[in-house]
Amino acid sequence: MTRAVYTWWALVVAIVLLTASGCGSSGADEDPDGDTSGPGQTCTTDADCYEATGNMSCNSTGVCIDHGQCTANDQCVSWYGQTLSFCGDAGVCTATGPTDGDSPDGDEPDGDNPDGDNPDGDDLTCDDFSGLYEGEFNCSGTSYYDVWVAVDYMSCEISLFYNDGADKWIRGQVNGNGISTDDGMSCSGSGTVGQIITLDCGACLITLTPKTSSSDSQISARPTELNFGAVYPGESAYKETTITNNGTGDLTIKALYFTSETSDEFSIDDPQNHWAIPRVIASGNQYELGLTFEPVDEVAEEGMLVLMSDAANQPVTRIRLYSQLKEVPKVELEPTALNFGEAAWGLENKKYFLIKNMGGAGTQIRKIELTNDADGAFYLASFDGENSGVKPPVALEAKTTKSVVVSFSPIQGVHTIDQNLVGRAEVTWVDKNQAEQVEFVDLLGSVVDLKPPCLEISPLAGKVGFAGLGEVPGPGINFGNSNINVPHTETMTIKNCGDLPLNLWGFVWQNPFFNSPPLESGHFVEAPGAFANQTLDRGESMYLDLTFLPSSAGVLYASGFNFYSNAEKYAWAPEGSAPPDSSLFIAAGVQGYGARKGIEVLPSKLDFGLVTLDCCSRREQVNVWNVGNLELSISTIQIGAGSDERFELVGLPSMPVTLGGEGNPQSFSFEVKFCPSKEGPHEGRVEIVNDDDENQIFIVPLQGDGTLVSHTVDTFEQNMYPMVDILWAVDCSGSMSEEQGRLSQNFGWFIDEAVTWNADLHLGVISADIIEASHSGKLQGTPAVMANRESGWDNDRLRDEFEDRIELGTGCDGGQEAGLEAAYMALDEPLILNENAGFLREDAKLSIIFVSDEEDQAEAEVPFYIDFFRSIKGMRNVNMIEVYAIVGDPDGGCTDTTDDQSASAGKRYNAVADACNVHDDAHFMSICETDYRPVYDTLADNLFALKSQFFLSRSADESTIVVTVSGDVDDTWEYDSPSNSIVFPDDDPPPPGAEIVVEYDAECLE
Repeated sequence: MTRAVYTWWALVVAIVLLTASGCGSSGADEDPDGDTSGPGQTCTTDADCYEATGNMSCNSTGVCIDHGQCTANDQCVSWYGQTLSFCGDAGVCTATGPTDGDSPDGDEPDGDNPDGDNPDGDDLTCDDFSGLYEGEFNCSGTSYYDVWVAVDYMSCEISLFYNDGADKWIRGQVNGNGISTDDGMSCSGSGTVGQIITLDCGACLITLTPKTSSSDSQISARPTELNFGAVYPGESAYKETTITNNGTGDLTIKALYFTSETSDEFSIDDPQNHWAIPRVIASGNQYELGLTFEPVDEVAEEGMLVLMSDAANQPVTRIRLYSQLKEVPKVELEPTALNFGEAAWGLENKKYFLIKNMGGAGTQIRKIELTNDADGAFYLASFDGENSGVKPPVALEAKTTKSVVVSFSPIQGVHTIDQNLVGRAEVTWVDKNQAEQVEFVDLLGSVVDLKPPCLEISPLAGKVGFAGLGEVPGPGINFGNSNINVPHTETMTIKNCGDLPLNLWGFVWQNPFFNSPPLESGHFVEAPGAFANQTLDRGESMYLDLTFLPSSAGVLYASGFNFYSNAEKYAWAPEGSAPPDSSLFIAAGVQGYGARKGIEVLPSKLDFGLVTLDCCSRREQVNVWNVGNLELSISTIQIGAGSDERFELVGLPSMPVTLGGEGNPQSFSFEVKFCPSKEGPHEGRVEIVNDDDENQIFIVPLQGDGTLVSHTVDTFEQNMYPMVDILWAVDCSGSMSEEQGRLSQNFGWFIDEAVTWNADLHLGVISADIIEASHSGKLQGTPAVMANRESGWDNDRLRDEFEDRIELGTGCDGGQEAGLEAAYMALDEPLILNENAGFLREDAKLSIIFVSDEEDQAEAEVPFYIDFFRSIKGMRNVNMIEVYAIVGDPDGGCTDTTDDQSASAGKRYNAVADACNVHDDAHFMSICETDYRPVYDTLADNLFALKSQFFLSRSADESTIVVTVSGDVDDTWEYDSPSNSIVFPDDDPPPPGAEIVVEYDAECLE
């Protein structure tokens, strides 16, 4: 039925109601029912009731009822006795349900349930196919059975019942007019209310045709809603509904069941088993069907009982069940026993227990007392943090907690040494019936003599001795893998575990000769004043804050500090150990590894430039890497608070994401796009939360500009001098002297080529040593950046400086030759903003040249270094970076025939060069070659050439691009969509000083 039909029907009924209740209607005025013959007359249709009055209907029991105007669907369900009755637009009950799957009042299903169409609040809409059907079962033969169908309007659950010699059930779900079942038989199909339903069950095809029972019985259930009210957990409520046969023939109840959503706290209460199924009720007879609600928890419950019968008027009858929440107090004590351990005469041990009201209602704590204080050894010290004694009676609200402190202090002359004492604390509270209930806590304690000073230290993770090695366990801290150049502070606790005072003195760091690395003593420091002499009374502690600051990754750092004490026992010493000698110092060790623990996010910021209003930018990819030694968890990625709402995250993985560690990826990616809705600048940030580092938030700044103008003009000027920044990462281990010499010998030719090309050079040299503090990514020499134009150096000076620095020597490998990591450190913060500042220039090409006879030993995966190096110039700006590898042959290494030196395969270096170099020219050269001039030839050809690629400021519509060079239209270019750039032929770039103008319309992306 459409909304229009429903509205028309509601208006008709409303007019009739108004006529019956006012405007000169004497019958309604005389009889409050609005029915001159009174409600309760028998009927078979609504028309039988309308003949008497306009605001009555014939309910499911065959009796006229006066329902009046309604305010809620539930009223109509009760009045009509039909599940899909509802309160219509005019506030009048309508006695028929929908036939089109819409919400019962004709509203389109919108999921927000504004009118109570779905009582359970779910976004479910379903047709009500309830009724009696003739079922045709085509399953390797044809059989016919009566089939009862019931739909639960609360959950859209459907149940089909039939008997083929035994009771059979098929259960499933209704969605709109679609039906699917998976219990009893797996079927799918659909139908229309009041018409045929078809179900395809694989081996069977079931056709259901509506039918009317041949029985002359008429069923009535009163009431159709059972409200059990508010019931306390542990108690029960009983309700009845009367089942009456108003027909002339026998009524047979074929089946009876609770829907699956019904709480199991509802049950049929039928001790005499009157309701054995099938149940026959003779004409005119009635039976009481009793139900019980026995709640376990303070939760309001609801459900539905369904009866299937051969009644001609209503073969499916539903009884709605519901209850209200009735909250009660529920007091628990935690813990239920307090063990005070050992205490000497006159000394006090304190413990506490909690009084917790776990219920939903408040209560009163009437009394807290010690019913056994063990002759005064136990006493109440405070209540809820107050030291002035225990103060009940006091209110204890629902879901709140209060604390009780109890003391244990043996009394000399009353209690004897080695005596075990037992006591009891009792708490009296008021339950829901205002009856007093008692909970108790057992108290335990032992009487001992005064214990001498005892030294307890935690943690016990120290390694003390030569080069940081020693016995474990022992006093000390293991800092584990700690991020280099980031302070890592841990606390050591020193406690007096005896009764007599503990004296501590003479704190000092051990001789740095015993440190690892030897003689390095500055990596562990104590907080100011932490090493002062101390006296600790019984149970007191002192806290030492120690900070670890590693400078190099992959290095074990270890040290220790010493102090003296008057302790007669060490808590960590095995039982039976000899008392310690107070003339010997106590050693506490500290150790940790320098590591990269944490996140790298590439790129570190995103600038979307100009974007046309109501269009979107290109999606920019963000890669999140774990470059550390331990796994970490990313819990949240979001656009930060205060950011412009026009920045959007795309393709986020499910959170949390674990990176690193066994079986986990090292990285993942997502995208960001910008869709401005107003002119002007927009700013924001992406926040990436790392759970493993005290919820540290990593920020990726975002910016972009909105504009109404789509036509764009980009102007470029060809460099008069090719700008190139070249970083040499050179292995300086013991086998590299010959190779360094060859680099030096051929560099003069390279400088001559640079002069020929008028190149503007920045040169920098680093070693592959990431351990030694003076290396570790730092540009070698002073000044750190070698430049021919900015510094004013002539060619001879530049050649001499390079030759001097490139021959690094052969003693700085640090035990880990990691050229990739060294280059990463050199080009990343903090070095690129401090020691290496000025090396990188925005408009210059970047070249990185790795030289090593060993495989790269960096810890991070190769794809991370590829992402990092490419991100420096922009992920899409592939022509702005060149990477070269002068290393061992990737297929197994090589041997230098001049000095019989071998080189390991440089697979990692080659993998990075392959990914970062777009030219077809060779970017690998065997380090075993005796002449390095070919690598300089390749460098000169690729680096000193004029720029042939120009990156556009906005994403361009290729069909609109027009390019001019020095005022003349040029058609030699190609548009590279991935990098959004204009690319001229390598052998025919714009000449030096030329002005390149690119006009185009910006592309409008979604």
